[in-house]
Amino acid sequence: TSKICIFQVFFNYFVQFLLVYVCFISQLIFKVSAYSQTLWGEVQKEETTLNGFAEATYTACAAIAIMLMNILSIDWDKWGEIALVLISSVDCGLLLIFSQAQTINVMYICYICYRMLYQVMITIAQYAVNLFCQIKLNVLGLKLLIFHDSTK
Repeated sequence: TSKICIFQVFFNYFVQFLLVYVCFISQLIFKVSAYSQTLWGEVQKEETTLNGFAEATYTACAAIAIMLMNILSIDWDKWGEIALVLISSVDCGLLLIFSQAQTINVMYICYICYRMLYQVMITIAQYAVNLFCQIKLNVLGLKLLIFHDSTK
């Protein structure tokens, strides 16, 4: 039965879409993070920088947004892909504004929003995959754990 579970998980279109999506978006976020430091350096005129504050702020905002997502009962099977498309579109706009901004405050705001929405997208993708995979993979993981422990 574990072979059937693996087949159902790894050959499901929706799961494959989300896995590829998460891979691409994760690589993009690392590129944006590295590039943002360079852009901030080009625009910053004052000696006091708030780069660390921007990083901490996006983390706090993302945590709040994800907690709100947990409170709301949203059917991610129905709205997951639409939410990912909308958030990706907003992220695209934020990156365009970020790349053309001439003030550091606008850059910080765009960066905070972009990184917060990234965390929200990853959470949505995990919800959607977990709805389909959680039971099947837990059964498979339990079987592998039992098999691994029995070989000692």
